[in-house]
Amino acid sequence: MVWLKVVSIKLFPICNKENNSDRDLLIFRECNIKSRKSEPKSKPPVFLVYNAARMKENGINFVKEAAMAKLYASQVATTTTSRCVEWLGGVGFTKEFPVEKFYRDAKIGTIYEGTSNIQLNTIAKLIDNEYKHKNV
Repeated sequence: MVWLKVVSIKLFPICNKENNSDRDLLIFRECNIKSRKSEPKSKPPVFLVYNAARMKENGINFVKEAAMAKLYASQVATTTTSRCVEWLGGVGFTKEFPVEKFYRDAKIGTIYEGTSNIQLNTIAKLIDNEYKHKNV
């Protein structure tokens, strides 16, 4: 989500140039409006991370919470950077704007942090174990 703010900051000087085009202004306004709408999605991953850290500090098993934080944060990052690339159109994939790098970084994060499917399997297995122990 920070990336959306960075993109807006990078686009702002372009849109304030004297020779700016209507297209630049439209791209900036669209990206700015959409980033504001997406911003609330950035809060839950932060809370999930803090909750997992708090549990670890208190000696509580935090594996499920850490997996949930990694899964949700990677999904939010990928979705929002993908939207930003879409908002920019064809230039979203060029090196002219940093969005293409942000999108690549977000996408690879879903892989090297443990693929989303592995995170889902971990969460499901831990939830299943919780219910098995409660019903015993």
